[in-house]
Amino acid sequence: MKLTPRKRIFSNTENTIPLINVVFLMLIFFLIAGTIATPISKELAPAETSDMPAVPAKSDVIQILKMGEINYLGKQMSVEEVLEMFPATENSEPVKIIADKSLNAAQLIEFLESLRAAGHQNIRLITVRGSSS
Repeated sequence: MKLTPRKRIFSNTENTIPLINVVFLMLIFFLIAGTIATPISKELAPAETSDMPAVPAKSDVIQILKMGEINYLGKQMSVEEVLEMFPATENSEPVKIIADKSLNAAQLIEFLESLRAAGHQNIRLITVRGSSS
């Protein structure tokens, strides 16, 4: 018995599924990358420095507004809630704080003392690099 090979029929249309997959993956990447960082409050005007070394900006900082309100990741918190969220352990990460430049110094010192009393040894105040004029 002799078998005759079947002829393949090729279509002139290109397969666009791989292109759609790549575009879809890029869309997901940019959606995730754009929502990682929580923006700093618009009500906050941070202090400026000019002679400090640059440190990468992070969004997971405690924000203290000029009237003394404490925000973390867009949520208003009390000092007690902050201390619960950031328990002091031996190898804990530094507590990062960005305070409004119009904040009363006594309010900032009171907050820093409450962190120290809770056992935090590594506290960082974050500023914005200002103009060097």
